[in-house]
Order: sequence, then C-alpha cells, then structure tokens
Amino acid sequence: MAKKYVSLTFPEALIKEPVIYRLGKDFNIVPNIFKAKVSHTEGWLILELNGEKGEIEKAIGYLKGRGVIVEEGGKEILKKERGKKISTVRIHLTFPDMEIRRPVIYEIGEKYHVVTNIRRADMSERAGWMDIEICGDDADIDRSVDYLKEKKIKINPIEGDVIE
Repeated sequence: MAKKYVSLTFPEALIKEPVIYRLGKDFNIVPNIFKAKVSHTEGWLILELNGEKGEIEKAIGYLKGRGVIVEEGGKEILKKERGKKISTVRIHLTFPDMEIRRPVIYEIGEKYHVVTNIRRADMSERAGWMDIEICGDDADIDRSVDYLKEKKIKINPIEGDVIE
C-alpha cells in the first residue's frame, strides 16, 4: 500500500461536488483529511492518500483534469497553511486570420496550468471568436492572457450574465 500527501485547491465550480468521495469510490483510495478550509467560493484541503500507487496516480490525474490545483509532497506538506486562491475569468476572444488554426486554448492550459472552458464559439478557416472561462491561480491566469495578447488575439472581458 502506497501513501502520498497532497494539497488540493478547488475552483468554485467544484465546491458542491463530492470530489473526495469519488477518490474512494472510483480509485479505491482512502483519503485522510488533515487540514481543510471550505467556503461557498473556495476550497482547500491537505490529504494523505492511501492505496495502490497506480490508483493514487490515476486519482491525482482525475483531480487535475477537474481543475483542482494539486501540490504533491511528503509529510512537509502537512505544514502548509493555505492553498492558492483560484479565480475564474470570462473573456471574449477574437482571432486574427494567422492564429485561427493554432491550438492556443490547449497551449495556455499546458503552459500555465489553467483550466479552460469554451462556452460559445464561431470559428471558420478565416475568422473566429470564442467566449471562454479560464480558471486557475490569479498569476497563471494573467500569464495565459498575456500569452494570448502576444499572439495578437483581441481580448475583451465578459461582464454580467452573458454566458450564464
């Protein structure tokens, strides 16, 4: 049986979902909560994960895929006091002709560890626009938006309930 310590920071969208329950049910992991701070807008946990090594790795992949920021470590992680604050921004992107075929949404997820959610889009071979949500640490979101600007993609904030 393997053991791994993790710090988990949840985006607001996952606060009401039984993510820790899924670790036990779907991956046969026994999560032991050492520290936690959960509110209606953010969640942070320090866990000890017990189970088969492969299942622990699959569980961590599941968490990351859901948009959870996962910091792995040994017992030293138990000394952490708080995780990163996770935010969500909604932006409208207008793509120039030269960037329409590039996988820039994928690239910002990979390079800056943000989770993207395409809410609306109209893309063709010559022009396109997209409304997306970017979820992650504030600094990572800023870096991903800067990257999009470097690619000459026009960015406008979406305010109010435009996407909801």
